Amino acid sequence: MVTDWDNTYINSQTVIGSCHVVIAGHHGVGVHSYADDTQLFLHTCAENSATTFTCLQICIDDVGEWMSANRPKLNTGKTQFTCLSTRQQLAKVDATTLSANGSTVDLLCNVTCLGVTIDQELLFADHVRRLSGQCFYWLRQIRVI
Repeated sequence: MVTDWDNTYINSQTVIGSCHVVIAGHHGVGVHSYADDTQLFLHTCAENSATTFTCLQICIDDVGEWMSANRPKLNTGKTQFTCLSTRQQLAKVDATTLSANGSTVDLLCNVTCLGVTIDQELLFADHVRRLSGQCFYWLRQIRVI
């Protein structure tokens, strides 16, 4: 995901409609879509995080306005917001919340994407811990058979 560890990858996951690619492109925001789940992302230096957060916020607000006018609903309850980088670069990021279409979204240390738990430093420790716990559970269930 992140090729330059001196930079910070800012990711906001949200459920949005069909015109999101055009609106996001207008703001210079990257888009990944999986079924009904869409990720908006920007790659920036940690020092420019405030400007990047503002750009992402404006993009989400514009998508929300388009959706209000065209009947789909922006599900701010499922919106997740995180920054991905090294511990040293994350210390330079001074934001803890993002305003998304009138709702406040907290900066999360871990987000889930397609069943994978992703932490800010891309260590995947929580994901491995959860996955190994599930494996041991099923191994114990097989033993009972």
